Amino acid sequence: MPYNFEKLHQIAAETRRDFLDKKISALLLAQVLRIHRPEVVAGESEVVTLSCVVRAIETFPGNSCDSASAELRRRIGYGEIVVGCYGKDDGGYYDEAKKRWVAGLMECGDRYHSFLDVGETDVARSTIVDITADQFGGPAVYVGDLHEPWSRWGNYNCV
Repeated sequence: MPYNFEKLHQIAAETRRDFLDKKISALLLAQVLRIHRPEVVAGESEVVTLSCVVRAIETFPGNSCDSASAELRRRIGYGEIVVGCYGKDDGGYYDEAKKRWVAGLMECGDRYHSFLDVGETDVARSTIVDITADQFGGPAVYVGDLHEPWSRWGNYNCV
């Protein structure tokens, strides 16, 4: 499928601007998140999910990658919300009991990251859309190939 990178970038930039301007419907986004990331909200009541989404909108771009990716998915109309990493593996580990990445003594928010994969551009490459990587020093809006410092989980390591 040929991608219109200009259109994807425009949607991503508009979505980011709407988050920054607090023009995102928390109720609609909570519904989208429950559809496209059910494992994130499993066992939560709708009120808890809504509360988490409100917090994500308030703290954007920090701690909001799942919500931002779900909103991108809604606006673009396709894609997979990927649980991955931003940054290199520094010897941390995945704590199964806590269900999160741990690096050294810190629970590492700079390793766990979500972004939208809109599909393969060819046999070997995926195209991703990310509007929250700037919380880690990355670009505010990125549309392009999946490559370092982005990665998918690989046996719970950032590779």
